[in-house]
Amino acid sequence: MTLSAEKRTERSVDSLQKVYAFVISLALVQAIQIVLIDRTTMDFVDIHTMLQRAPAFVALLLVLVPFYHGMNRHLDVCYIENTEGQRAEAALLFDFVVFFVDSCLLFAVAYSIGHDLRAFAFLGVLLGVDVVWSAISHFIHYTLTEVRSVKRWAVINGMAVGAGLFVGLNQWYSPAAKAWLLLVIALGRTVCDYAFCWSFYFPKDVGRRPSAVRTLTEESRG
Repeated sequence: MTLSAEKRTERSVDSLQKVYAFVISLALVQAIQIVLIDRTTMDFVDIHTMLQRAPAFVALLLVLVPFYHGMNRHLDVCYIENTEGQRAEAALLFDFVVFFVDSCLLFAVAYSIGHDLRAFAFLGVLLGVDVVWSAISHFIHYTLTEVRSVKRWAVINGMAVGAGLFVGLNQWYSPAAKAWLLLVIALGRTVCDYAFCWSFYFPKDVGRRPSAVRTLTEESRG
């Protein structure tokens, strides 16, 4: 049986989503184990140690959830719902590579919890990669529409990286204070992400419209 072009694209997108979900699931399991268990004794850590590791763990969750949500929406909009657009295999491959790198960076964040501010450094790298991807993805998929969510991701993540660098390189704060301040930045980034890109994450009445990109464009005008 020969699959249609649409069906082949759907299967490719589904495979990418499953790979991404699998790797970030590993990251979550790793993060939970590190927060709760001492790697040397394999026993539960004390409350003080748990609180020390909490900022990086919560920051990971705050970034992981919208990244996973946004990745799925982007793939659905560009390759599944957009029935009128061209489905470029090279663009899908580019998304696959970048999202796989993102998932590996999320795993690195999880593994680095408890190692000073290393987890936040990996989060910064992750956001930096997403800034570059957002700029390129906008020109590939959204230049002919008024959908601004991808450009907003670039701005929001770029500002978060700048604020994180200011805190991380500032000598006035202790490592513990830096961790909590970086957590506040991660929280602010996610709040801004959902606040400014709400219609992209939760589109209204996309179901049977001929083009999801067109639907999102109409919403962005409102």
